[in-house]
Amino acid sequence: GPDHPYLAPGLNSLGRAFDEEGRPADAERCYRRALAAGERTYGRDAVPALIAESNLAAWLLERGRPADAEVIFADVYGRAHRAHGPLHPVTLMLESNLAYTYDALGRDDDALALMRQNHA
Repeated sequence: GPDHPYLAPGLNSLGRAFDEEGRPADAERCYRRALAAGERTYGRDAVPALIAESNLAAWLLERGRPADAEVIFADVYGRAHRAHGPLHPVTLMLESNLAYTYDALGRDDDALALMRQNHA
């Protein structure tokens, strides 16, 4: 059903399969549905929901849409930081993803500042 805990991960996998088949519109639709399912099932700041949203942002980055990815990564990173703390594994993964996205946007200073923020 729509609230089953396996729905979001399953939709993420289906999105990846569509992407590999060269069906980006279907892939994006699956990633967005996975995000909605994860938020509905677990709550917006729960780890599975944060990962689903991160998957969408990573896919956008891979598709050459770094500005769109940055908006999502920045939001998800901020929520993870507040909900789970700066040293939680998901927060650290999102921090790295956001820094990588800043780099892709040519914002090297922002990437370095972000990485130094919790690792000084």
